[in-house]
Amino acid sequence: MLEVMSDNPFKADPNAMHFAAGAFIGGVTGLALSFVGYPQETAAMIGLAATTAVGLAKGTRDSSRYPASRALKNGLLIASGGLITPIMLALQ
Repeated sequence: MLEVMSDNPFKADPNAMHFAAGAFIGGVTGLALSFVGYPQETAAMIGLAATTAVGLAKGTRDSSRYPASRALKNGLLIASGGLITPIMLALQ
């Protein structure tokens, strides 16, 4: 039998999932466009725009289900996750 050290499950941070989703969307979009032939900086900015659009759509969709502050936070976390790729390119 498997022994469990604690009965308390690890609680995941729900904010991290939205931020990670934004970083993934922005990074993959930028990577795909860079692979197709766009300049790296342009691809990163288009990825940021795509992430912002997804964050706006998520916030709009959540506004009918959750309080406005939570819906706005979810959308902003996704949009801010997309900032990672342009920031990393600027630091190169």
